[in-house]
Amino acid sequence: MILSIATMISLVFGLINPVLMVTIHKEVEYFGDVILSFESKGILDAIVKLFSTGESIIAIVILLFSVILPLTKTLTLVLILLFPSFKASHKVLNFLKHIGKWSMIDVFVVSTFLVFLASNNGEITHAKIENGLYFFLIYVFLSTITSIKIQKLFNT
Repeated sequence: MILSIATMISLVFGLINPVLMVTIHKEVEYFGDVILSFESKGILDAIVKLFSTGESIIAIVILLFSVILPLTKTLTLVLILLFPSFKASHKVLNFLKHIGKWSMIDVFVVSTFLVFLASNNGEITHAKIENGLYFFLIYVFLSTITSIKIQKLFNT
């Protein structure tokens, strides 16, 4: 149960903290280095921005695989621990095992974006990974460990 609570906490912090900071700057004569754009967004902020800019399909995919699916998985694992006599626990655990790999979609999106920025002109664009990504990575690992431990608990 403690592992499940730690999983939930890391997920919440992963969702609300910034994941990526992007700064676009340019050297301007007489002014020096001028910042043209600065954004530090978390997963939830990014979803809101994608919806507001008309990128609804991408926003829905990220919302589904980065918010709804992880929250559902974590809450389901807690419920299975609280109510172990639930008849469909084995089926639910099997289902969660198969969808667990989709928890890494955020990491994939951010890493793809970082590769894009790194391959672009590095003199004007700077990207930095923020704490939210680390919390989300911790969530992915803790969620996997929790799932494995709960499956072992129900197999014995």
